[in-house]
Amino acid sequence: MRHLTKLSLGLGFVCALGFAGCSSSDDNSENVPAGGGSSGHGGSSAASGGLDMAGGMNGGTLGTAGTAGSNGGDSTLGGGAGLGGGAGTLGTSGSGGSGGASIPAVVLFDSILIRPKSADVTGAGGEGDDGPTGAGGSPEQAAAGSPGVTGAAGATSTGDFSRSFTFDTTLGLWALHAEGSTPDIGSSGGGEKLSAQSLLSVNTTDGDPAPGSMQISIPFSHTGEQLDVNQLFATAATMEENWTGYEMVAKARVVSSGNMPDCLGAWVYATSAGFVFARGAEVLIKPADNWVDLRFDLDAPDVLGSKADFDETTINQFGVMVETNHCP
Repeated sequence: MRHLTKLSLGLGFVCALGFAGCSSSDDNSENVPAGGGSSGHGGSSAASGGLDMAGGMNGGTLGTAGTAGSNGGDSTLGGGAGLGGGAGTLGTSGSGGSGGASIPAVVLFDSILIRPKSADVTGAGGEGDDGPTGAGGSPEQAAAGSPGVTGAAGATSTGDFSRSFTFDTTLGLWALHAEGSTPDIGSSGGGEKLSAQSLLSVNTTDGDPAPGSMQISIPFSHTGEQLDVNQLFATAATMEENWTGYEMVAKARVVSSGNMPDCLGAWVYATSAGFVFARGAEVLIKPADNWVDLRFDLDAPDVLGSKADFDETTINQFGVMVETNHCP
């Protein structure tokens, strides 16, 4: 009797707390509904609705599993207690930081001249012979000699292939040259070429000796890079020019070295038949130097950078070069 009393009190306590499976009659003879009570905030779907002890002990149907709750934590009595929230998903990895801004080097060229090394390119006029003397006779009757005849002008020593580029308002035919630019010199390449990434324009406020210059913005990023700006004027052998006795000169100035140290170099160059390359001496150019002079004697190319079979009598193109060969 004592044991039955304890059981009765225990079941009454369970029913009082609202567990599923308890009936309002004393004998609990009604069927309990299938399924446990609703799960709480995070009841585990694996937990049985089987805390429906009253229904089970009186023949009621065992409750079905409670549905998973949303937040984990405690459940309402009737469903199984929540077993905790599910594992949180891993956060996505952060994207890599962007690189520092690329600052292009800015280089100016002005007063690019192709000219004879001597200012006098025409032959001197010939001298006339003295006229014949008069006929014999007394001195006072001697006839005056006829005036001397002026000699014909001497022939031009060479064709005049002089050119002058001062970039006052226009670039003329100057253009960025892919084949002479890195990477893969000799190939036209594509967007990877430094020539494809550089910008050519006219600077109307800076120049030497007067405002107006060719400005090149070049995104140098490491040593060993090279940018070519040129003019190709002879596409056939009949158009090639004989620059014997000529020189090519230019003024250059670095406005900014960009991302590179102050170690840019420049030279002027030309090519002969077959695009055989020759140049003048390389000059290091720094912002502090302001305008510096470049020169190429076509009869005496720079030995270090020129081809031995260069022929100054068959010139087909010329240009300027900027490079980072001496940068760390």
